[in-house]
Amino acid sequence: VTTCCFFQLFAFEPSHLFVQSFPSGKRIMDLTPDARSSSDFASAICWTPPLVLVQRFMLLVVQLCPGLYRQDFLRSLSLCAKLMQCCKYKYADVVVIFAYASVYFRRVIAARCRKMSDDEVACVCVLCIYLAHCFVLDEETPLRHWQKHVFRAAHSCKELDAVVFEIFQTLDFRLQLSQADENAALGMLLGCKLRRDRNSTLKNSPFSLGG
Repeated sequence: VTTCCFFQLFAFEPSHLFVQSFPSGKRIMDLTPDARSSSDFASAICWTPPLVLVQRFMLLVVQLCPGLYRQDFLRSLSLCAKLMQCCKYKYADVVVIFAYASVYFRRVIAARCRKMSDDEVACVCVLCIYLAHCFVLDEETPLRHWQKHVFRAAHSCKELDAVVFEIFQTLDFRLQLSQADENAALGMLLGCKLRRDRNSTLKNSPFSLGG
């Protein structure tokens, strides 16, 4: 699936992503990587473009697993965003959650030791988002709510709990990301090229943007 085809499918231009401006006139995509913790970052990102975030996350996932290029998977991701919106999570936090989840998913897919169906991979991806929200926020919306509102009848809580533990085990029980991986994943989701002068390890990151 090419980037061009993906953007055409969802009818939006990548250049239009997250172009809110600060009072100073600086755009969010011009921020340095560590600026996401600033109050300006939090105030500039609001809940107006959640679908854009979901689309960008799906693009990253589809590049790894083309079989997930499906409407039902996009719907599942949208339900994840909607659930966190209903829980009143700040949009800036949700962006970070999706960034962490993208790294978790990449690592799980790279380490998988057996063939998984597209449905299994989709389940793993959503549960990576669940794990990321637990870590980033240091709190959780209980898994039963994810089962009810995202998975619905597809999986039981017991099944999901087992998969969560398997993912956690695959990640060596480490949910913290290096600053390089976090910054690079955020850059991919925000549609911007991060500055690398403060951390040269970005050049070797699996999410390196090149250039």
